[in-house]
Amino acid sequence: MTRAFPRLLLTCRLMYKGFNLHKMGISKMLTRLSVLICAIITIAASVASARDFSYYVTIEDSTYTIVSDAIDSLVAIVPLESEMTTIVSDCIDDEIPPEDLTPTCQIYHLVDGYTIDSALTELDNNPQVGLALPVCLDDANQLKYVTEEITVNVANNFQVDEVINDLENNYYCEVIDQGGFFGVWIDGSYYTLPDNDGYTQLLIRMTHDTKVNTDFDDPFALSRHFFTDVDDIAGAAPNFRGPLNQACFVDTTETLEFQGGGKGEPEEDPYRVHQWYLDSIFYDGAVNLLGEPQNEVTYIVLGAAFDTIHEDLGEDIIATYDACGVDGNTPDLDVSPPSGDTIDEYRKSFWGIGTNIIGLLAAQSFNGIGIQGMAPHSRFILIKIVDDERGYYSMWGLWRAFQYIAIASAADLCDIAVIQAYLEPSDPLNASLETIHKYNGVPFAPCSDKGGDMPFPATNPNVVSVSALNKYGYPEYISGNKVPDFGAPGKDIFTTDRPGRLGSNPGMGSGIGDEAYFDDLDGAGAAATIAAGIAARVFSAIPELKGVYTYSHPYGHPLNQIRQVLRRSTSDYDGSSEPLTGFGKVNAFRAAAMVAGGDPDGSKQTDIDDVVYLIEYIFGGGPAPVPYLFTGDADCSGDVDIDDVVFLIDYIFGGGPDPHLKCEKHLEYLDAM
Repeated sequence: MTRAFPRLLLTCRLMYKGFNLHKMGISKMLTRLSVLICAIITIAASVASARDFSYYVTIEDSTYTIVSDAIDSLVAIVPLESEMTTIVSDCIDDEIPPEDLTPTCQIYHLVDGYTIDSALTELDNNPQVGLALPVCLDDANQLKYVTEEITVNVANNFQVDEVINDLENNYYCEVIDQGGFFGVWIDGSYYTLPDNDGYTQLLIRMTHDTKVNTDFDDPFALSRHFFTDVDDIAGAAPNFRGPLNQACFVDTTETLEFQGGGKGEPEEDPYRVHQWYLDSIFYDGAVNLLGEPQNEVTYIVLGAAFDTIHEDLGEDIIATYDACGVDGNTPDLDVSPPSGDTIDEYRKSFWGIGTNIIGLLAAQSFNGIGIQGMAPHSRFILIKIVDDERGYYSMWGLWRAFQYIAIASAADLCDIAVIQAYLEPSDPLNASLETIHKYNGVPFAPCSDKGGDMPFPATNPNVVSVSALNKYGYPEYISGNKVPDFGAPGKDIFTTDRPGRLGSNPGMGSGIGDEAYFDDLDGAGAAATIAAGIAARVFSAIPELKGVYTYSHPYGHPLNQIRQVLRRSTSDYDGSSEPLTGFGKVNAFRAAAMVAGGDPDGSKQTDIDDVVYLIEYIFGGGPAPVPYLFTGDADCSGDVDIDDVVFLIDYIFGGGPDPHLKCEKHLEYLDAM
């Protein structure tokens, strides 16, 4: 009624104006009258067909009606065909290209003058359109994008199969995911993935057949029906998709500024001399070869707690999430350690570890402060997984944390995940890791130290497992039954620390007397983080790996690419794997060499200048590719010749293969030097 009343007023005003016909000539009068009649019919029709965009939710056993206010400028469309196609309609502004909301749903701009009801009516009769859906505003005036998806809570675990059969055969819906009754709130919507005792939640997709064969045109109507009329369903609601950056993410399309140095010239990091582990893995060689990353990489790092205001951390921390909260059941965004006065003495050193770990990656480079981080120009999402009150990992907190990573991966907000602790294996965590893998996240986890016989999650096949080595390259800790992918420095690591009582070395500081830094970080969690830092360099050199959503992609899965590059570029690679060190010790320079093809002029990007440079070298006696000959070997043939020119032209102008994919022949150049 609230939506119809303004239209009725408008109808009355038009009728009033229509009765002033005596003031105009007969031809103008007839024209005005015909326009008036059309307007009245149109408005009356819209009043009669105004759709109900409300749905029901249950909060503490009470049912509430959530009223959604649909806007008249945007519409979500699911094409009838499985492949995305550009919809043509009078109501759509064809000067503004559509935007992909999900792999099956696009957002279009409406032409001025259309209401969402009139647009939906028109699109319902369009043979290209499977479903036409509104875009709404929530109470916080944030856009909520409706898709064809609905979350359904099954009343009883023993009825899940029956409900799924009913949804598929009587309502023509597709079941996308099955999860437990817990999740993560993002932009006012509740997302859940893994399964769990208690309620079972289904994520389903409405189809065009649902609309044709039932009385339900949109997820609002169908979810209201499920909520009120289907006994086996305890609750149902549309599964809104909102831009994740509206809650706690920043716009990922922004370009990061040079990290460190402020407005002046870059300054050396004074504690870089203590970072022996960077020299041990030939990190500077990788930087010199690949330059600063050209493509932003987004990390999600799990830890006990993080000091986000540390002097050496910049603004690249784009989101935080406390998966536990104070009581282990109330997540929030505060990932800082608790107050020093509330923590037992024996737990106090635990809270510095998250700050130790994140400093290895996110410490600003060349800012004249502290250490050099391994992943400049990256973005970081920090998840705290320890309960402040109890001081230990919470089962619910871990499940929420892994769900968060899975959701962020699906939203292109997680390229690399760093899980620096040993956890208890469970089906929900494995389910989340499977989803992370599906959406191309690359997790790193420790595989030694206190992992016991089965160091989870390193035992999961969708995780890169790393063991800890000391300064001399020997295993520092005994591994469990899982053979790691490779080893990395994990003993006496110099890094950032939380100053004061809750730091890793409270009251003592580092060996140089600075409380904000720590010189004795030990364990495979540190090793996994350092290996993940190398992965950022490799990942950024292969932009085609980002946004790949099928296993059949010619470049392969990002996990496989990163794992194979780091395995085969180890300092002592011989093709065999050892129980404690895997394929050997990671080597950042050799890893960079494997993906350094296609940039013979050393500009740190591949473009037409590289083609000209290579032609001049091959035919005109010009300078050789820099800094090494193999950077001109674009096709990974082992030689630099005209085939590389053709390869680059095809890549630049024809969408051909990427010259930065792993090439072991580049290592042959290095070995022969």
